[in-house]
Amino acid sequence: LNDNVEAMRLELRAQAFESAAQLDFDFHRMILRAAGNQTILDVLTSRSDIYLESQKLPFIRPERAMETWQEHRRILRALSRHVPAAAQKAMQAHIRAAASRTGISFAGTAS
Repeated sequence: LNDNVEAMRLELRAQAFESAAQLDFDFHRMILRAAGNQTILDVLTSRSDIYLESQKLPFIRPERAMETWQEHRRILRALSRHVPAAAQKAMQAHIRAAASRTGISFAGTAS
């Protein structure tokens, strides 16, 4: 995960959004694999073409692209510290923020 997050930082700084989207997709798959969530991993893998395309959407505003990397870094930091509640909160914030960057908002807020 550390290598993935660093590679994403470099790709985003270079505005290589296709590569960054692949790294984003890989980041989420690695977390699902580590969590043992085979069902969701299978769904993502079986429709990787659609999911990978959706990973590009948060980069439609290049000036906000580094936000994805910052969110991944927060998730990684919480996982590295073995604080599940913080990791969950960081992941939920990441999902909401990524959706917001594409113009999608969720009704209500998760706690």
